[in-house]
Amino acid sequence: MAVLTVVRSNGQGLPDLKIDTIRNVSPLIVCQGCELSIDFTIVNLDSTVAVSTVTGVFLIPDSSNCMDAASLDSFFLIHTAVTTENEMSDNTEDESEYPLIDCDFPTGDYRLVLFADFGNALVESNDSNNIYCYPALIRVVDKPNLTAVNFSGNTSACIGNPTQITASVGNCDNCTYTWSNGRTGSVQGLEPGTHSVTAINSCDSIIDSVVITAISAQPAPVIAGDSIFCEGESATLNIDNICGGCAYLWSNGSPQTSVTVITAGLYAVTVTGTCGFESASQQVTTKPNPSVTISLANPTINPGTDVTLTVSGGVSYVWNTGETTASITVHPIAQVIYSVTATAANGCTSTATADVMTGILLPETLASLNIFTETEYRSIGIDLESVTEEEIQISVFNMLGQEVYRSGKETVFGKFSHVLQLNETSAGTFLVKLSLRETDLFRKVILR
Repeated sequence: MAVLTVVRSNGQGLPDLKIDTIRNVSPLIVCQGCELSIDFTIVNLDSTVAVSTVTGVFLIPDSSNCMDAASLDSFFLIHTAVTTENEMSDNTEDESEYPLIDCDFPTGDYRLVLFADFGNALVESNDSNNIYCYPALIRVVDKPNLTAVNFSGNTSACIGNPTQITASVGNCDNCTYTWSNGRTGSVQGLEPGTHSVTAINSCDSIIDSVVITAISAQPAPVIAGDSIFCEGESATLNIDNICGGCAYLWSNGSPQTSVTVITAGLYAVTVTGTCGFESASQQVTTKPNPSVTISLANPTINPGTDVTLTVSGGVSYVWNTGETTASITVHPIAQVIYSVTATAANGCTSTATADVMTGILLPETLASLNIFTETEYRSIGIDLESVTEEEIQISVFNMLGQEVYRSGKETVFGKFSHVLQLNETSAGTFLVKLSLRETDLFRKVILR
């Protein structure tokens, strides 16, 4: 190290150097062999003298006396800085930042000491203010080798809903993290995509990346099925694009992917998935059923007599007789219920029925007629009263059309009674035929 000579200005006065301040030292924790930056100010308190000087920068163990100038030579001189006379004349200050590299010292805690006029090359008016001891400790640590960045958190995310990812380096307690999106910090909310992060400490740096996979959003439900149906029927609405793992809820409370409805109205469904929910609705309407009417001249006729039934209210018809015309002619011999299904122009159907009774319409020759059964004796009785002379014959038929009884012909005038007894095993439905001169009368009876 060169020893500098005193430069006097006009032979007047002596210089007075002072380490005014150490404004910044960084980092306070430095790795072996890494860079240390010091920003300090030196002041010449005597403005009449211009000098140049050497400033010594030392690291001394924390336990040592930093103000003992005599012992500084035994410590670690890490830098010398030369200040020229132009910078130190007229009471000016020297403000310099000196990067210090290769701080290859044993690990431990140190004090930073600056020594103005290091080597005592100058004669000063005051030497007591040449040494400045920085109050904060500087810690020298082993230099770790950063290996890999570890990422924790869910690496899948919905678009617009960032996932929290934490970056960490196992052997770096004081790392700072800078992400490719410009943000800093070990924890970040990341959208789907590839994101890199740089981990830096005072000794090393490492860069790594993490891929956030986009979770498919649940699709808006598409409602399929009949939205128009006939009154009294039902329709099934179902989700045409079912989302695996999603939950469904209809406006009628059903949690299924399909719902059966029987009334008109607006039906809505909400599908909820990992990335939120979507909704859809469907208006359901009903079509009116046709009003169907069967007309006939007289619902009570003589058995075997023709009767015409006419239906209205539809555009097409199907009778329970198999006929498909609007009018049919029937000739029942017993009570028969006829039904017809009518289809309207809107496709809806209705069914109507007509009960045709084969009652007995008395001819003018008879005043009264009563046909009855006696279950105990398995017999059929006939009571009548004629107003004129009449010829009568009685026949009985089973439902197969077989004649099971026939009486002889009798001529009657006034009241007449006749009881016929079938065999003991006879039971069922029978048709009684009363043959007169001009007409036949029929009556259905049941023997139990």
